[in-house]
Formats: sequence, structure tokens, C-alpha cells
Amino acid sequence: MTDKRRSREASRFTPIVRGCCVALAALVIACGRDRPRPSLIPSAPIAGLELRWGKLVAAANFPTGQQSGTGTRVGFFLDSTGTLWGIPLSVTPGSGRLHGCAPPELQRAPVTDSLSAEIQQVIGATNAPTGYRMGTGRLELLGRDRTGAVRLQSVAGGDLTGIAVCDTLSNLGYPKYSLPYYRLVTIGPAIAPTRRPAP
Repeated sequence: MTDKRRSREASRFTPIVRGCCVALAALVIACGRDRPRPSLIPSAPIAGLELRWGKLVAAANFPTGQQSGTGTRVGFFLDSTGTLWGIPLSVTPGSGRLHGCAPPELQRAPVTDSLSAEIQQVIGATNAPTGYRMGTGRLELLGRDRTGAVRLQSVAGGDLTGIAVCDTLSNLGYPKYSLPYYRLVTIGPAIAPTRRPAP
């Protein structure tokens, strides 16, 4: 094949290749427009969260991996059905006021674990001890049984991805579209809300 023929063959395919590249770029842009990323949402004060998710009955920290430091705070809210919702908490610097991150999608989140039927009342939460530089341990709930004895149960959480989370979580270094949470249901009768002392 002569040099002139090669040149003619190359010039014939150049517009085709160029057109394919343009079409591919347009397709990528169109897909990005059809599926925009959700915006960050503001966190809510505890009083507002309690109206929707129930009373705040306990708090601890989300578990973290090895050498990952202490996990962000998590508050447990007990609703009227006996479901415990673990919602990320943040503190306003200076004032010490607590806020939580509970996007609307949390209502449809899968159940992450269940509580023993022996636990009749949740009284607190803690994290299991870990070794040196091993991060924050697995989350544990403290509760009373029918006799008043205190029991401890380890529980599992989950992550909601592809949703808009709060600006406070993003500022703590969490992914902008992933929400750590707990949704705990009871086996047997619903657990009772924690009683508050009389004024």
C-alpha cells in the first residue's frame, strides 16, 4: 500500500472517530444531568428529632476500624412502636447544643439488628473495649429485664448510601452521601420508654 493510499484511508476514518468521541462525551454529560447528586441538608435540634423519632434514651459512639480514632456520637431514639433509631449526633461549638442527622430516607432504612425480649427498658449505651490504637469498639446497649437486673447486648448498625446527609457529618470527614445508622427492633413486647424523674 502506497503512502498516498494510507493517507486517504486515514483521512476517511478520522471524521468517524471524531464523531464517536463527541457522541460519547454528550452521553456522559447527559447521564450526569439525569442523576444529579443530592445536596447536603441541615442537621436538626434534639427537640425536633424527638417529635418524629421518639425520646432520646441513650448515646454512645459509632464503631471505627483499626487506628481510625473515636467514632462520631450516636443517639438512640425510642419511638412509640418500640423501635430504637440510632442517629448521628453533633455538638455546636461553644454552646454545647446537640443536633442530629436524620434524612427522610432513614424511615425506610432496613432493620440492622434486634433486641432480646428480656430487655424491657433501655437505660444506656457504651462501646466495647478495644486494644491499643484499635479504634472504637462495637456498640452495646444496657437495659433492664423484668426483675430489674441490668443486661448488656451488642448490636449491629448499617449505612445508607446515595442519599443526602447533613453538613455536620460532612465536616467530620464522613462521605457526603453515606449515613451510618441503627434501626433496632424488639423480639416480643415493645420495650418501655425510659422513665424520667418527677420534677
